[in-house]
Amino acid sequence: MYPLRCVILLLLGAIPVMAATLPAPVKLDAAMAGFTKVVIKWQPMNGAVSYKVYRNDKAIATVNTTEYADSGLIPDIAYSYKISAVNADGESPCSVSGRE
Repeated sequence: MYPLRCVILLLLGAIPVMAATLPAPVKLDAAMAGFTKVVIKWQPMNGAVSYKVYRNDKAIATVNTTEYADSGLIPDIAYSYKISAVNADGESPCSVSGRE
């Protein structure tokens, strides 16, 4: 059980995207970093220029690395995260590989 029962879920989901040649990001991992912060990491995708991070089906960030720290989370609330890869051709499907 995590401190203050902060629950992090990684879900496979479909978000409308443009046609893209990029596959969905894989090997996602999430770990609590304190009581109100989670760090999400994933494998780099060939051809990706950036990555979009979604929390509870809403885009919250675009990053150029394969890691994102989400802070200010509220204990006892479940959060779901999805990641998509982006390049000039569009956005890949979202993908995850685990649940914490």
